[in-house]
Amino acid sequence: MKRCGKNIAAIAMLLFTAASAHALEVETELDRTRIAVGEEAILQIKVSGADGVEVQRIPEAAGLSISYRGMTRSFQWINGRTWSGVVLSFAIRPQRSGTFTVPPIEVRTGNTVSRSRSVQIVAIQGAVQPKSSRTDPSSRAVYRKTEVAKSRVYIGEPIVVRYYLLHSGIQFDQMPLLRELPQTKWCVQRHFDEKVDESLEKFQNAELVKTHLATFLLIPAMKGRQIIRGGEVVVSYISDEGLFPFPRQARVNLEETAVEVLPLPDEGRPQNFSGNVGSFTMEIAHEKKKLKVFDETTVKVVIRGSGNFITMSPPVYDEPGGVKVVKGVGDAQIELKGNSIEGVKDFIFTLIPERSGEIDAGAVQFNFFDPSAGAYRTLVSDKILLNVEEDGGRGGLELETGSPGRFEINYAWIALIVLSVVALAGGMIYWERKKYQSYIKNKENNGRKPDKPEENVSGIIDGFQREVILASSLKPEEFLRTAEKVLSKLAEMGARNSEIPEKVRANISALKERVYNIRYGGCAIGADEVKDISGEIRALLREIKEHLR
Repeated sequence: MKRCGKNIAAIAMLLFTAASAHALEVETELDRTRIAVGEEAILQIKVSGADGVEVQRIPEAAGLSISYRGMTRSFQWINGRTWSGVVLSFAIRPQRSGTFTVPPIEVRTGNTVSRSRSVQIVAIQGAVQPKSSRTDPSSRAVYRKTEVAKSRVYIGEPIVVRYYLLHSGIQFDQMPLLRELPQTKWCVQRHFDEKVDESLEKFQNAELVKTHLATFLLIPAMKGRQIIRGGEVVVSYISDEGLFPFPRQARVNLEETAVEVLPLPDEGRPQNFSGNVGSFTMEIAHEKKKLKVFDETTVKVVIRGSGNFITMSPPVYDEPGGVKVVKGVGDAQIELKGNSIEGVKDFIFTLIPERSGEIDAGAVQFNFFDPSAGAYRTLVSDKILLNVEEDGGRGGLELETGSPGRFEINYAWIALIVLSVVALAGGMIYWERKKYQSYIKNKENNGRKPDKPEENVSGIIDGFQREVILASSLKPEEFLRTAEKVLSKLAEMGARNSEIPEKVRANISALKERVYNIRYGGCAIGADEVKDISGEIRALLREIKEHLR
């Protein structure tokens, strides 16, 4: 019993030690991320879940002095939870201005060596105050700065825009907030949550702090010189005017800038090009299993690379004969690496075979324009083959069964089928006779065989009018799809008929290009613009109808 008790105690101690080691937590806190040269910032390493803690090694960092200030035991109440542990304090003193990284500091707890998190700190030297372009939320200088990753881009090519404040050491009460977003009607705009550490930058003979405000991704949809308007930011800071510091607010209008948006080239453009811009790869996976008629199988297409994932169009997969295709799309996962938007996006195609046998379900295509190469690319997958078995439980003519091995014949059904066949044959004979009589009549009247019926252009144009009118009341994307289809048909009609004037053909091409840019560039379209485009299409239809009478 004594030996058993000792074993239980040893196991309990081991479990307690393992639990203590597992509960070990190391946190790193820096009281300030920006200080003046000669001042000190306090770095604290908070260790919980251990009793004996000691400094293992203090690293060296060029331009920084890192010194150990001592250890204290602490008990804190943080956000409704208690915390207790050991706090190691270090003084960080910059020896010159600049942006520095405090490397990890090693601490020992028993036989375990842990490392603190590396942190960044900005040191400011006394700055010379510039004399112009000054906005003054406090007694110090503040300047606006907008950085655009590229000043010349193609339609659909993402633009990374970052907004900054340059200042001589304002103590912010909280991070500046955008009150008014940049105004850019010529593109799709999306805010990107990016963390950019403060740094120093030379500006007009001064060394100023560069504070990041916001990052936006823009997808241009219109060609030409376009203005990126800056918007407005609210700056909350601690004023040091008077005897006591107090919080204040100021509004700063951000800097405007411009970019040149180039149209996508016509040379080499695929016939089914859908507006994707970037550099991408395509992976495809589908279940290779035996199917029955009307079973479902999925084809997953994964697009990776860098470029426009925000308004990305799906791969091209035409519905093959004998297979129903249902298209779906997953959310894009994107990240910003420097000035490049990289990501991955999934597209799901559900295939439902409608007949049995070996079915060639075609291939998936994904085309895009590569701005770095200035050329179009098309990615094509291997053919998707389906092995489909007949499902005995679906469809077919069922016979009423009686006892095993016998079946009963329903003579009423057989009689009905025979009568239907006779009636169909009689109808066909009557129809052929009427056609022959009409042929003889035309021959007698004209002295020749009747010509092949001409295309009913007037009826076709009236049909286009109805489609455009109906589509005007639908969602914008449905209207744009209908508008592009109608304009494409009109362009084909203009190419076939010399009676349509060149001016009308040019107007069709211009309006088609406008619809194309809005649809595939991702530009938002309002009710007024839908009404305007609808009116222009209907006016073109009336003019074409007049010329082809």
